[in-house]
Formats: sequence, structure tokens, C-alpha cells
Amino acid sequence: MDDLPVIIDKLTGVYNHRYFQETIETEFRKSYEDSKVLSLMLIDIDSLQRFNYDYGHVEGDNLLIRIGEITKNLLRDTDLLCRYGGDEFAVICMNTGKKEAIVIAEKIRQSVEDYDFIAENKPVKMTVSIGLATFPDDCDTKAKLIWVADENTYLAKKSGRNRIFYKT
Repeated sequence: MDDLPVIIDKLTGVYNHRYFQETIETEFRKSYEDSKVLSLMLIDIDSLQRFNYDYGHVEGDNLLIRIGEITKNLLRDTDLLCRYGGDEFAVICMNTGKKEAIVIAEKIRQSVEDYDFIAENKPVKMTVSIGLATFPDDCDTKAKLIWVADENTYLAKKSGRNRIFYKT
């Protein structure tokens, strides 16, 4: 039993980065072979470092858990949510073009913005920046899909945070 690979992030309860890497490889290959669309979004929590400084890492962990729950509740059964890194989540949207992925990303962005997170018994507003990439519109390899989504996340943050960035 202990030899089974761990695929769940212990903190957030969503799939972990290892599982993301395995799944994006498989799903990209399927999309490529079957000529189907595939979208990837990377969700970065805006100002988590500042939140941790103001309220502590325990509250920061609670924030990560709650953003994971909010995101998971907005996804379809065919979407896959993973913890990508420290303050980032990834969503793989199978058979999903850019327009549909933008709608999903906007629901996530808006829901996080509207939510009152509680830290030290008071409501705190937080936001996320989301980078979106779609195969085959934005790339022709799995590595490029991830790179474009990551670059778009950076551009979303750089252009003011609390937004979705994608190439038209």
C-alpha cells in the first residue's frame, strides 16, 4: 500500500504537481492524436506573500485550501484541478476551446474576488491572476502549452492582477 504513488496534495486535497505532469502529458497526446482542443489555465493567488506576512502562514494555508475548494466547485466533471506550486493551481480543460475556457476562468476569478476570506476573525478580500493557453491555437507541444499559460499568468499579474490573460 505504501508503494502507491501519492497523487493528492496533502494541504489542499486536490491533485498534486506530479499528477498534473502525468495527466497533461497523457491529455496533450490524446488531443494531438485526435485533433481535439485542450486548454490549460494557471491560477496564481495575488499577494499571497503579503497575506502570509499580515496574517501568518496558517491563515495562508487556509486561504489556499479555500481557493482550491472554490475553484473545484466551479469546474465541470471533465476538468482537472491540480496544485501547481506554492501559490498556484492548474486546471486542465479537456476538449475545451479558448472561448469556453475563458468563461470558466472568469467564473473562478470573479468567485474568488467576491468571496470574503476570514483571517483573524475579519473578512479579507483576495484575487487571482489567471493565464490561459489552448492547443492548437497557442502551441504545438505540451511544453509550449505550459510555457504559454505560465507566461500569460505573468502578464496578467504584470498588467494589474485580478485578471485573465490569453492571446487572441
